[in-house]
Amino acid sequence: MAQTESVINVDDNDDNNKISPEQRIHFVDLVNTPKPTLTTIKLIGFIQSFSPENNQKVVDLWSSFTDKDIEEILRAGIASLDDPDTPSDDNKYPNFNLDRAELLLYTSALMGQRNTALVEEAQKEILELKKNPEKARSEDIKKITKKLLESEAPIREEAKEFGLEFTSITECNVVGGPYGGLYWSEKHNFIIVSFRGTDPLDLGEWLTDFSLQRVDARSFLFGEAHYGFYTNLFTDNTFSSAKSVKQCPALRLVDAIRSRANEIYKRTAQPVNLWVTGHSLGAALATLFYARILQSPTCLGDKVDIRDGIPFAPPLVGDSDFASGFQSLMNQQINYNKNFWRIVNDNDIVPRYPLGFHVPNLGHFLSKINLLNYINVGDEVRFYQDGSKPSSERNLYGPDMDYLFIEQGLGLVDLGAFFGLSDQFDATPSGWNSFKNIFSLNFKVNSNVDYITPGFIRNHFSYRYFESIEKARKYWEPINSEK
Repeated sequence: MAQTESVINVDDNDDNNKISPEQRIHFVDLVNTPKPTLTTIKLIGFIQSFSPENNQKVVDLWSSFTDKDIEEILRAGIASLDDPDTPSDDNKYPNFNLDRAELLLYTSALMGQRNTALVEEAQKEILELKKNPEKARSEDIKKITKKLLESEAPIREEAKEFGLEFTSITECNVVGGPYGGLYWSEKHNFIIVSFRGTDPLDLGEWLTDFSLQRVDARSFLFGEAHYGFYTNLFTDNTFSSAKSVKQCPALRLVDAIRSRANEIYKRTAQPVNLWVTGHSLGAALATLFYARILQSPTCLGDKVDIRDGIPFAPPLVGDSDFASGFQSLMNQQINYNKNFWRIVNDNDIVPRYPLGFHVPNLGHFLSKINLLNYINVGDEVRFYQDGSKPSSERNLYGPDMDYLFIEQGLGLVDLGAFFGLSDQFDATPSGWNSFKNIFSLNFKVNSNVDYITPGFIRNHFSYRYFESIEKARKYWEPINSEK
């Protein structure tokens, strides 16, 4: 596909039709986004009406799952982004911040409120402009960007209630599927890169989640990565020219971050904290994007300070070489203050796929060319719908110094984990908590969708993630009261 700059020119000297840098980047991105199939559009339009997340404000829906003030939770999360945790000498407080995690989940869930039909209309108008690019005028560009802004109105209106600004940046190479955007505040010193994830009722996106094809990721990352996730952010041509690289959605996100960070820096005179998150397919994209900026932090400029990545319900994204490369970057001294928390809700099936290869010590027995050679990255935190104590390989509640070391051999618990029946980091004897929750009914049905979906799918919904995290709040409150 031809480069946008050579197809449609935007007149920077036209003061009456100027657009923001982020709007320009999104426009360029949409020009280079392939047109979706009619089947996909009709499917999405038909089934999305069943989702409770599309029928009311996210904050109103989530309020039914907690006796806490949801607005206070989100505002506490916002405040935490300005002042990230710095471990004290005795590591008295946990590194995992519950309010921050729920805020980042909220940003991804809120992105589901976008009016996709308006984005599709904008893309159709762009396709018409590309037929006669020499006739394109600044007024046409302004009209299209205005339509894109209108599509985001529900997101921006709800986000503004908490002092947050939002703009979409990239369609991730498909309109109507996952997309990436930025949140920031005019009063704070942070940027959130958030990816909208899988619609639990979108068959096409589920098929993407559960495909196994990998691609050589060394052009931008390391090892091999899941083909569908990788091509949402990067070009799949290993020998890409410099011009085609400019069309890469991940690099357009980087351009937008640099632009917004420069504006925030003028106000704060401090490096801007950058956080990365997403849910489901969006969590996979968040993982790949976080890997990219860890590998090339200078691409963000000297006004950005990379902080934590917190993906929710992330499917596995890469092979053993990818996982080794990711962990090697996290182990560098410059990254000691960063965490990559991988959040899992109970028996959600997506983070367990493919079965068996989320078990760390199985990597020793894998062939590099094995189709199931997918290995998790980061530190898993699993929450449970019955309110049981969350499980993790990290100590979440006290001094972060005792790790669970796993033997190189395979035991009975590992075999249970191999088939997705247990979690080797479950604190209960023999992993009974995660085992029983594979088969148990859910504790509460919240919508019509919940009635027609099995537990291992309904627990993939973002509001079910919020529900299980809130049920675990009691395990943090005694610690927080000491502060």
